[in-house]
Amino acid sequence: TGPSGEEANGDSRDPTISGDGSVVAFVTQATNVAPATNDSTIDSKVVRIDLASGEHTVVTRSKTTGDASEGAWPMLSEDGDRLVFWAYRDVTGDLNPNLWDVFVYEHSTKKQWPVSQAKTGANRDQGPDSSSGVIRPAISGDGRWVTYGTSATNVVGTSDKLWHVYLVEADHCDASGCNVVLVDQAGGAIGDDDAASEYAPLSYDGSLVVFTSAASNLGVASSGYTNVFLYERATAALTPLTNMSSGYGGSYASATLSPDGAYAAFGAYTKLDARFDTDGIFAAYTGRANAFSWKTQ
Repeated sequence: TGPSGEEANGDSRDPTISGDGSVVAFVTQATNVAPATNDSTIDSKVVRIDLASGEHTVVTRSKTTGDASEGAWPMLSEDGDRLVFWAYRDVTGDLNPNLWDVFVYEHSTKKQWPVSQAKTGANRDQGPDSSSGVIRPAISGDGRWVTYGTSATNVVGTSDKLWHVYLVEADHCDASGCNVVLVDQAGGAIGDDDAASEYAPLSYDGSLVVFTSAASNLGVASSGYTNVFLYERATAALTPLTNMSSGYGGSYASATLSPDGAYAAFGAYTKLDARFDTDGIFAAYTGRANAFSWKTQ
């Protein structure tokens, strides 16, 4: 709805919500939800709405005109202050006007900056993925860490042109470079197949990342099957949460992670629970925090 409660006059999608439910953000085609100049042709602007104060904000704006611009897949931090999103057009802070990027917006300061840059400070190259390809970034609950996927070859020096997942410290990413690490690697070995999930959720403090990959050199003999992995930032350790090498392709849905990192959930085309002769959505206990009480089989 708009500032006066009027019904949106266009489609909306990709919602995200703060921990206490007071802030929401989403993508909309509507011109009356968060009115902005020259937005009648913009079909995917990111807007942020503070339900407590009634403030409506267009997040994706052109860095040259200030008009509404396009974006997708927003995700809020726990307190609703920071927001990560994808954009292709020349939004505020854009360094690659002809290539998609991932941005962090901080509402309290009205600052916005890109986090999908190379570790050296150079612009991220395109790699084999589309220059305008839509990817889904994630942000930690505390707003300090961001993950995203790309096939660029110069983020940390990979050259295989495969899809990899990266973890970026949002407060240490500027024109001089980003504090960024490759997530789908183990013992110095980079994943030898695509990280299948461009959405890699984090624990609240960003110490843990869960993602999926078809790589066969990360602790599982996947034979082309997609498995679920847990990355630990402090030690750069990678732990397979599944070891699927049969069925129909392994994991079929992006994994997600509980705030404390104790549980991951994901979809799989394989029988993983001995009680049931079927595939489906599964939860895996990671051992990284206390478990809730349940009967094991």
